[in-house]
Amino acid sequence: MAAPAAVPRTIGRAKRRSRGLTFIEAVVVMGIVAAFAAVAMPAYNDLSARQKLAGASQQVADDLQEARSEAVQRNRRVYVSFRSGAQWCYAISLQPACDCAQPAAACALRRGDGQAFDGVGLPAARDTAFDPRLGLASTPAGVTLALGERTAEVQLAASGRARACARGADLPGLPRCS
Repeated sequence: MAAPAAVPRTIGRAKRRSRGLTFIEAVVVMGIVAAFAAVAMPAYNDLSARQKLAGASQQVADDLQEARSEAVQRNRRVYVSFRSGAQWCYAISLQPACDCAQPAAACALRRGDGQAFDGVGLPAARDTAFDPRLGLASTPAGVTLALGERTAEVQLAASGRARACARGADLPGLPRCS
């Protein structure tokens, strides 16, 4: 009878070694992930900035539409007063020149500001009012919002229709201004 063949000891070692990653393999994977993150971060920051600016301009346009609706619903003239700058705000009220910078402005039906849109400034805006009969704007106006070199605009037509649009660079969800 022939003697049984000896089982090589390397089989047991191979099984043990394949159970996980070595330290060097883990470091290589972490390096690859870090390289991808370094490439993707500037693109993410750019997208985030464009979304902030688009969101701020859409918020102003929506609130202008709400002011128009309030004028028709209440059958009273409704005013929108802006305060421009880095700490910008606006007030929708039944009184002209309502100061939105006052805490809990008593004159305001609604107040809006740029706190939720960090870094977005409002360099230019004109106050306006909405007629109660047809919701027409007393002054067709434009509100300009900016973040760095990018700008967005909220155009208010004489008909009272507010429209947010992008100046120059594309902004998510906004058409280009004409």
